[in-house]
Amino acid sequence: MVDQLKLYTVADLEAMPEDGTRRELVEGELIELPAPKPDHNWIMALLVGFLTTHVLQKRIGKVILIAGCQLSHDPDTLLFPDVGYFSSMRLGDHDLNEYLPFAPDIAVEIISPSNTQEEISTKTALYLRHGAQIVWAIYPKSQLVYVYRADGTYQIVGRDGTLDGGTVLPGFSLKVSALFENN
Repeated sequence: MVDQLKLYTVADLEAMPEDGTRRELVEGELIELPAPKPDHNWIMALLVGFLTTHVLQKRIGKVILIAGCQLSHDPDTLLFPDVGYFSSMRLGDHDLNEYLPFAPDIAVEIISPSNTQEEISTKTALYLRHGAQIVWAIYPKSQLVYVYRADGTYQIVGRDGTLDGGTVLPGFSLKVSALFENN
């Protein structure tokens, strides 16, 4: 006899107690994430600061922390990228009190020791399939950033390298070392 995996919906997720556990749905499968450690949050804060400064100066969109992105229905997929850049054009007049029905233009995941390569690959593929043009997977321990693009290319940028926004976020560049100065 095979046990069937229970599929959850966004409504199920919203009905769960607010107990500090971060939860996401991947094609109806409930994923519980441990609370991020301070280093994770520090890198996230630094990146948000750098991105927000650029985006506000150019008036081209919004940088949102842990934005709920409902990427599919039946079964539901609801992801919360650590950081997302959403262009003004993409956001349009979408109600920011509701989950966004698309991935960020640039989705950022800061990789924790508890993340598996399968989880990272699945999330990256989902972001790209649902409209992300760039995904940055930041590995604090090795101080590397894996950059995945919608055209199927990718690169690995080391501590001495530079991240850029390409055509998605023109003019943005950031030395990777700036994310790890205090590490």
